[in-house]
Amino acid sequence: MIGYWNGYETYGNMGGWGPIGFLAMIVFWALVIALIVMLIKRLANNENILPNNTHRNSALELLKERYAKGEIDTKEYEERKKVLLRK
Repeated sequence: MIGYWNGYETYGNMGGWGPIGFLAMIVFWALVIALIVMLIKRLANNENILPNNTHRNSALELLKERYAKGEIDTKEYEERKKVLLRK
């Protein structure tokens, strides 16, 4: 039941909360909006979810790893690094 009219005021809508209920509603929606904005910012900063250049970074990391292990020499490392950074 939404409420009923007794001739003077409506009962049942906010249970007598009046202005406090109105302020609580504003605070609630402000918190919901703030949480949504924070979530969007966090997702935008997370490279795993919204990749900008993760493929290039992961390839460069793999190249550095191979160079550190001695699988490729300095000349090959430099050539491949130039190719990766050009893209």
